[in-house]
Amino acid sequence: MSKAGLILILVCSFLIIIKSEIIRVNLHKAKPLVGTSSPRSTRVSFFQQKPSNTTLINYLNDQYYGRVYLGEDKQPFNLLFDTGSGWLWVGQPGTNFKNTYSCETSSTCEADPNNTQTLTYGQGQGSGYVVYDTLTFEGGISVKQSFVVTSGMKDLGLFYGDGILGLGSSNLSSGYPTFLDNMYNFGIIPSKSFSLYLANDPSSYGDNSGAFTLGGYDPSLARSEFTFVKVTDKTYWAVDLYDTHIGDIPLKLPDNAKAIIDSGTSLITFPSHVMLSITEIMNEYVSCNFENNVILCKCSDNFPELILQFHGFTAVLEPEIYVAKMSGYCFIQFQALDYYNYIVLGDVFLRKYYTFFSADNMTIGFAEAAPFTPSHPWRTLFIILVILFSILLIVITMKRHIQTVKEQQNTLRQGLFPARNAATIVQPYSFNPQQKY
Repeated sequence: MSKAGLILILVCSFLIIIKSEIIRVNLHKAKPLVGTSSPRSTRVSFFQQKPSNTTLINYLNDQYYGRVYLGEDKQPFNLLFDTGSGWLWVGQPGTNFKNTYSCETSSTCEADPNNTQTLTYGQGQGSGYVVYDTLTFEGGISVKQSFVVTSGMKDLGLFYGDGILGLGSSNLSSGYPTFLDNMYNFGIIPSKSFSLYLANDPSSYGDNSGAFTLGGYDPSLARSEFTFVKVTDKTYWAVDLYDTHIGDIPLKLPDNAKAIIDSGTSLITFPSHVMLSITEIMNEYVSCNFENNVILCKCSDNFPELILQFHGFTAVLEPEIYVAKMSGYCFIQFQALDYYNYIVLGDVFLRKYYTFFSADNMTIGFAEAAPFTPSHPWRTLFIILVILFSILLIVITMKRHIQTVKEQQNTLRQGLFPARNAATIVQPYSFNPQQKY
């Protein structure tokens, strides 16, 4: 390889390093304040003056996790941040999770083995006992919190985390105060609110590409102003859903339809009969079939927009938001789920809209999410190491080749001009005119 080729490879490697960027949202450190989990009639002065952010880990645009710590000894967990449930739960030792919780190693643990709670989700169920211990976010913000330690969960499917952090109301946690209630009641955050930024990075496998903001929102993650919609449900973060269109064609929804904004659901769900209607409408634009509760279509440039009308806010999902290519087909990222009159707007929706949840005002704010440029530092580092290893291998191979050529040349030279020594000197022929033949 020429010097120019080697220089080109090194320049490319340098550019890869320069291009590698990670969205990192640092937590603003606050003085840890720990107290009982019972709501207080008056709030103490809060120490946390600004909203606090933590980075979310994205697995294939399917699940988003944040790092939290439980116990005085700060046992680490990657928890799915779920606005559709209320309990925080983790597994006990011996369960099939990477990280499990041990009450024995935490001096602040208060366990109630006789207090059993059932955990039920759209996919997955289990049970466990209630524990009261310290919950800490990265940066030092902590509070005493009740959570469930489970002996195992069934039917979770492909689940990458160590448990779930419920961001829903206390109606979903058997009346126990949620961590958001406790954080606010003990003055650790200035408002009972949070926001979620779920970046679009379908190739991410554990990269930092999302943000959870506790106590407010981060303006840098929004590219438009927030529009606030009233929450009209006592159980879920749900808002009324009115006219919905697929392209120019209206979609018939259940009476009094509500949309749950649910970060624990990967797709957008509709009742089965609505999914059939969606398939019929899609066939006006492209060729589609409804199979196994999902819609598969032939890939085309004619997919229409999905338009969702709330009270005072219209959400528009372009085809590149809700259509995914797989195995030669185009997968519509909707799923059939018959759950009363609810439509569930999961991560597909939240990747388009940066969403601010306020329990103080019982509103949800929607703003168009700021664009995200994927970066995969570990993969970039791996690529750089592969390039460097390849260069080293090329150099070694070239040196061996040069050495081999030199050896061959020496061998050839010795064949044409043999070395002379005392044993091999050949006497020159001398002519004797008297010699008879």
